Amino acid sequence: MPVEVDPIERMREVTEAAHALICEGGLDAVTVRALATRLDCSTTAVTHYFKDKAEILLATYRHSVARVRRRREESAGEGFVGQLEAILPLNPEQRDDWLIYIAFWSEALCSPVLKAEQKARNREIVAAVNAHLAMADILPEGTAEADRMAIARGIVASLYGIAVQAVFDPERWDAASQRDALGRALAAHIPDHR
Repeated sequence: MPVEVDPIERMREVTEAAHALICEGGLDAVTVRALATRLDCSTTAVTHYFKDKAEILLATYRHSVARVRRRREESAGEGFVGQLEAILPLNPEQRDDWLIYIAFWSEALCSPVLKAEQKARNREIVAAVNAHLAMADILPEGTAEADRMAIARGIVASLYGIAVQAVFDPERWDAASQRDALGRALAAHIPDHR
């Protein structure tokens, strides 16, 4: 009698294995054979759920996005800054997510499907920051919607800049340095930010 495999669980296992392979060796490390070896299964068990490497990469990227979204939700009690810090590569888990993002970006440059995914995720995080700015009492009363959106975009651009520098120069960009840079960026974008 064949062993029943939960397809959702198998796809999660494949994306987690791809996540680990990308963090260890970049996109070139992700092959169907390497995934099968890591999962101790046949290559057919991988290709049954994903038609190609682009599909695996997209699922892996979405897996990282979901991890960051979960961390942001868990940080809701820590306020706006806590939710932004949940995005930065302050610890190994968060750094791994940024390794996935950066690898994904290189592929998204040449793939319309992956580029559309990246655009959607960028817009999602800007919208989340904008929504927080709209609900919180941290901008001057009467701040126009267009100005608030520009501030949200600036904050997200600062986050991305800090994160990329931290990934490539972790000795200089430790958690304290990242938090300091985030505080300075927020002070530049939000009047009276402390």
